[in-house]
Amino acid sequence: MNLIVGQYKIINIVSLIMILCCMVALPFFPLLSFILSILYLIFISSYNLDFLRILISLVSYFSLIVILGSKTFHNELDMDLSVYLNVYDYISVLSLNELWKGSFIGEPGWVTLYWLLNKFGFHVNGVQLAILNSFISIAIFVLWFERFGIKFSDYRYRGIVTASTILFMSVVSFGFLQRQSISVAILLFALSNRNNNKFFLFLILSSFFHLSSLVVGLIYKVFLNRKINDVFWLYFFIFCVSFRLIFPIIISIILVLLPFPVLTYKLGFYSEITNFQIVSFRIALYGMLFSIVTFFMSCNLDDFYKNLVRFCSVVFLSMLGINLFSERFNFILLYCFGYFISLMLVRKYFSIVMVMCLLLLGIFIYEKGVSDLSLDPYWQRYPYISNSFFYYLSKM
Repeated sequence: MNLIVGQYKIINIVSLIMILCCMVALPFFPLLSFILSILYLIFISSYNLDFLRILISLVSYFSLIVILGSKTFHNELDMDLSVYLNVYDYISVLSLNELWKGSFIGEPGWVTLYWLLNKFGFHVNGVQLAILNSFISIAIFVLWFERFGIKFSDYRYRGIVTASTILFMSVVSFGFLQRQSISVAILLFALSNRNNNKFFLFLILSSFFHLSSLVVGLIYKVFLNRKINDVFWLYFFIFCVSFRLIFPIIISIILVLLPFPVLTYKLGFYSEITNFQIVSFRIALYGMLFSIVTFFMSCNLDDFYKNLVRFCSVVFLSMLGINLFSERFNFILLYCFGYFISLMLVRKYFSIVMVMCLLLLGIFIYEKGVSDLSLDPYWQRYPYISNSFFYYLSKM
């Protein structure tokens, strides 16, 4: 008995030291703060009160935003981010009446958000717009994760499930895909509400930021609340592979039969794809890892999530190579790769999840801490360490 009490005292002392180190490092050394917070979530948080896990996870999310914000975003500014910045500059001079009479009525959510930010005094450049969007997207996701997501994990595993979720998310640039990132974060609330009224409320709100959420959300809804056997998923996979093979023909037929401007704009991109293309080899690798784990371990999930991960797995694999389609249709996975994988594995293979998290943390440290080999390396806009209190805030 005395030995057990002594062990808990040691654990409490170690956890207190790690929490204090995280807090002290945050204003001066955000990379170290992120590393310590992840290590705490992996090794210590299961021994402490849950609010400490939430507190340290918020530290890690904030540190992650600071780290991602240290880039120059020159690649993003050459593509979609510049479009969003142009819209932000354009609507900043409009009245609310002019805004709602404009050409954004199909997706009013994000432009209204931009308009409100401007009216509340946020005058931002392209990089700041990306950082702000990352903050908003991650904040919405954290609210969903703590309200709905984490309840599917046993208390003793919540720390490592949180760490796995954050580490898999760390490669995603939410500031680049402005509409999709906010839309899908809201879509998670829709999918988690079994009440149909709340589901459709959040679904409509999500579609205000990106219209594709309306279609994707309804398709998810069809699969979520049903008992589906394994044979169905085999047939569904065959169907999806067949669909993938004739995808260009289907797109061409739709564009001919339904020549609506919005549809033409959305699908025209895919009609030009003739070869195998992927957005990110790492996202593709995560998707294949997720699919393998789903095939063998989805039985460990609640029926609600079991259908969701199987559907995402089948569609991701079968549509891989149609540039952006597999990723956009399963954008939910960019938030939840680590969450779903850890939920499926952690009860039976805790050590595997721990090794996976430590490996991802090592890759994170290399890429965000010591490597300058990427086209847009980190710590270009401000240094990774300083003796000035919250030195990066003035640069963000």
